[in-house]
Amino acid sequence: MCSLMRPSPQRHTLAVLRTLIGLTQKEMAQLLDCSTPTIQAIELGKLKLSLDLAQRVQFQTGVHPEWLLADDTSKPPVSGQDTPYTKATFDEMQAALMSPKRSGTGTLVEFWRDRGMFMKNVKLLAILYAEAYKRGKVPIVFYKCIMATKELFEKEIGEDEKIEAKLQPLTYSTMEPVDLFELTEALDQFEAETNEELRRKLQHTKDPLPPFLETLVPGNAKTAGRPRRSAKKGTR
Repeated sequence: MCSLMRPSPQRHTLAVLRTLIGLTQKEMAQLLDCSTPTIQAIELGKLKLSLDLAQRVQFQTGVHPEWLLADDTSKPPVSGQDTPYTKATFDEMQAALMSPKRSGTGTLVEFWRDRGMFMKNVKLLAILYAEAYKRGKVPIVFYKCIMATKELFEKEIGEDEKIEAKLQPLTYSTMEPVDLFELTEALDQFEAETNEELRRKLQHTKDPLPPFLETLVPGNAKTAGRPRRSAKKGTR
């Protein structure tokens, strides 16, 4: 396998990382869901590594995105926990992504990590739409977001009648005035569904949660819930 690996001039940190974890440029492209020419261009310094792709690299390999984006090949790679990055780091990350969590602690950590990703995405969308509104580009941004989301559902989620029913009212063909407090309802639904799934997963873990972590499970008596905001009609 290593003898077939394409040599890299290692002009970019991405090339350093790829060589360290033992992947060809084609395999790296498959891992990151991008084209092989994209990997080649970045490694040769002909294409700038985007923030989006850097985050994908972090998610799949566990390497620190700041090290990647700094593009300083004189510095050794570091992990997302600011520890020295090794091939073992990559192997552990891939194992974690491909295998279900066995312990209650791992399941809870996964839950809060995934919820953090959701919150970041919501904040990114808020910034995107605010800037699009200033530039008069909300319709095109909305359309592209809908198309990208549709592709994600098809590739990552699959067909499901219940999901289709949830998505039907959100198509771009049904535009009408809305109240931002509707977001509270959407967040409540997300919270309820993910909390229920967490409790289901915890029931099937090999090792139960330690008592001191029980308070971090949403719905437990000592867990502080998300602050509720009530709509006040006639006010802004």
